[in-house]
Amino acid sequence: MSAIYLCISFISYLSSWKADQDKVLQLSWGLLVKSGTDVSNWLGRLGALTAHFFFYYGFGLASFLFIPIFVHLGFRFIRKSGWLRLLRFSTHSLLVMALLSMILDFVFRSSYFPFGGAFGSRTNGIMSAYVGDIGLGVALIFTMITFIIW
Repeated sequence: MSAIYLCISFISYLSSWKADQDKVLQLSWGLLVKSGTDVSNWLGRLGALTAHFFFYYGFGLASFLFIPIFVHLGFRFIRKSGWLRLLRFSTHSLLVMALLSMILDFVFRSSYFPFGGAFGSRTNGIMSAYVGDIGLGVALIFTMITFIIW
C-alpha cells in the first residue's frame, strides 16, 4: 500500500510541485492540520508533504527507487522468507539512488526542480570543494562505469 501511495504522490509531484512548494515550505508539518489550504497533489496535503520530503529533502528523482524497495519489502512480509535478498536488494537500490541523485544534481544543477534533492546537492557541493567540478564529473563518470561493470 505504501508503494502505491508513494507512486501516486511522486507522479503527482512532478506536475504540481510549483503550485504546492510555497505551501509546503511555509507550513511544513502544520500543513496537515491547517484547514482551508488547497494543494494540487492528487493525494492532498499528506501526498504533497510526502513527495516534497522525498524529492526536496531526500534524493530527488532517484526517490522513485523507494517504490521497488517497498514492493520487495511487502513480498518479504507475505512470504516471511528471503530477508537476505531484501537486504541485498535494498543496499544495491540505495547505492544506485545515491549515485543517481548526485548525477542528476550535477547535470541539472541550475534547474529550479530538485532533480538530485538535498542529498545530491550537498554531496556534490562537498565533493566539488575538494576536487572541483571537473574532478567531480570525472569521479561520477568513473563511479557510473564501475556500477555498470559490477
